[in-house]
Amino acid sequence: MYWSEQGRKSVELVVLTAALVALLLGGFLPFGVNDLTAAERHDRRLVALNVAVNFLFSLVALAKGKPRMAVLGVLVPLVAPFGAVRLARVAVRAP
Repeated sequence: MYWSEQGRKSVELVVLTAALVALLLGGFLPFGVNDLTAAERHDRRLVALNVAVNFLFSLVALAKGKPRMAVLGVLVPLVAPFGAVRLARVAVRAP
């Protein structure tokens, strides 16, 4: 069932991760945005693109069953790609 303990935990992690990404992206919009040079706008686009790609890697890590790496990967670069690429452990249950 989706709203079991595991389903609820995954939804909470996705919401938390999305909130963290929104806070990070929101931090790059200070009050003087109209007075930016072309180089500063380009740098902001690169930072926003970097955060978005890192967020996608975090979603992949979360989908692979690595919630801690996914949340940590939103804040620390290169943790999310590592979690997304690395194989997940498969829990084997006895019949």
